Amino acid sequence: MPFLTIDEYLKIDSKHERYIRDFSNVKKDMKLLKIGFIKWVDEPCLWGGAWSDEYALVRITDYSNHIDLKSYDERVAGLMKYSKYSYYKLPHRLTKEGYISNEVMYHDSVCSRSSVNHQEWLYLQTLMTEEEQLTYKRKVTDDFERGVKEITMFPHVERPYQIYMAGNDDCSYSLAVDTKERAFEIITSLEKNPTWDDLHNKFNFQFSN
Repeated sequence: MPFLTIDEYLKIDSKHERYIRDFSNVKKDMKLLKIGFIKWVDEPCLWGGAWSDEYALVRITDYSNHIDLKSYDERVAGLMKYSKYSYYKLPHRLTKEGYISNEVMYHDSVCSRSSVNHQEWLYLQTLMTEEEQLTYKRKVTDDFERGVKEITMFPHVERPYQIYMAGNDDCSYSLAVDTKERAFEIITSLEKNPTWDDLHNKFNFQFSN
């Protein structure tokens, strides 16, 4: 089934033109390689709002020169730190009884925190019961393992090319690959066989929104 450019798609449905063209906007240190629409006849409603005539939007972006691009190992280390120090993984008893406040100052405003620092973490370890320790460690491990799986959708040094596919509302899937040739190869395959089975199982796209 043919790939449609944005201009070709807008001949079918122009009522969302501004919204659609916004998908073409990328930062200066990134490069838009391809954007358009694929006909998606395999349960298009699962896109959370399919585009007109059962199309799904697709975009390929090159992040290889992005100033903040991290390596895979850096992303894994950051994920471990986030999981370990997450305020929401702590035993409810400790947060409820005020051993650690969930409020922090940010630009002269009081905000809810999402993490604790290392010194706070060490202190809270001494307050946890054995059962709370086990529950906390399980939560951290589960969160970390889930996050590692999802790293495949984020661009990183080893895989700087991202394929992003989306419906017109709140459903999108992403995948990072090592070369632009591989990215184009995947989109060509999905043009020929636009199925959820290929998206999930053959290419391992991850839900991103």
